[in-house]
Amino acid sequence: MIKELKKRRDVLYECVQQIPGFKCDLTDCAFYLYVNVTEAMNKLKLSNVEDFRKLILNKTGVSFCTRDHFSTPHPNETEKYIRLAFSAAKEEMIREGCNKLKEYLENPY
Repeated sequence: MIKELKKRRDVLYECVQQIPGFKCDLTDCAFYLYVNVTEAMNKLKLSNVEDFRKLILNKTGVSFCTRDHFSTPHPNETEKYIRLAFSAAKEEMIREGCNKLKEYLENPY
């Protein structure tokens, strides 16, 4: 299972690098990546990460949690994060979801 999760993590990381406005580091993590989506939100003129989550779900069908679901941002923090889980998603589902995000964020209007 560890080998499979590492493979899924690597696929997700590779795909996230192709999504406009998404940034993350490759870490030894459990089953998710924290992705900085500040640039993507700025492009969409959004300041609330929950509004971003809802918009993306509505426009692409891709669901994810925000950092706010798991922790409280620091008082002076300006960056926005989402959490992309890969524990239950097969490689083709990861690629499909990332492709939908990429397509939407390349041409959101």
